[in-house]
Amino acid sequence: MPEAFRSIALTVEQVGEGFRWLLIERDGKRGPWHELQRAAKTFKTWRAALAAGVKALEAIPDDLDTGPVGEAGSGSGSDENPSAEIEDSAESAGTTGTAGKAKPPRKKGGAFGFGGLGG
Repeated sequence: MPEAFRSIALTVEQVGEGFRWLLIERDGKRGPWHELQRAAKTFKTWRAALAAGVKALEAIPDDLDTGPVGEAGSGSGSDENPSAEIEDSAESAGTTGTAGKAKPPRKKGGAFGFGGLGG
């Protein structure tokens, strides 16, 4: 029997003047949602929080092609909090050029409209 697919969702919530990502997981197919992981810091923009949340979500499954399968908390990234490494600066948001000069943020394009997620 194949391993159960885990239903995990990413949301971004506003906290004061900033934003935090939150991963939630459903118990079973129709059960309630519970908190799985949350950002350790507040981000200045919704876009930065969303991008960091996608990185956290991508860290959960052992294989991005099959997604999160198995028991809750069994993924390779489930014990880590990737947001601890992410700075909410212009550089990490992809808004600086190689010479360090600021360029305007992209409004569209890339993955989900906020640029590449590699790196």
